[in-house]
Amino acid sequence: MHRKDLLGGNVKTAYFPAFATADASKEVPIFLAEFACKIVKVSLVPQAAVSGADTNTRHLNLINKAAGGAGATELTNYDLTSGNDLAVMDEYVLYNPSTPLDLPANTVLALEGEKIGTGLATPEMLVQVEFLGS
Repeated sequence: MHRKDLLGGNVKTAYFPAFATADASKEVPIFLAEFACKIVKVSLVPQAAVSGADTNTRHLNLINKAAGGAGATELTNYDLTSGNDLAVMDEYVLYNPSTPLDLPANTVLALEGEKIGTGLATPEMLVQVEFLGS
């Protein structure tokens, strides 16, 4: 029996590194579709709190890199602007489509920490991807 044949959902977790204020934008691969699947939800759990800021900030962008990392489709984002904060050890749902997203086998999802202005420090985060076999 293969994992894709199991009933119910699957969960994969990934590590997203901390960013210092001045760190450049960077994409980090967080998910590889081992088989055709449907993405149900992507959530973040920060190791420390983050208070958003308007001018100098960081955007968290979920990117569909497609097979081989050749894609650049932004699926969603969370801009850490004023009032958009993250609480310590609290789950933040980044992506929860009304219809699960179909991904072909070997598709890569990445999370980008995009520097805006002079940037914003962000903590390490646990990323959780919930998916179903197609």
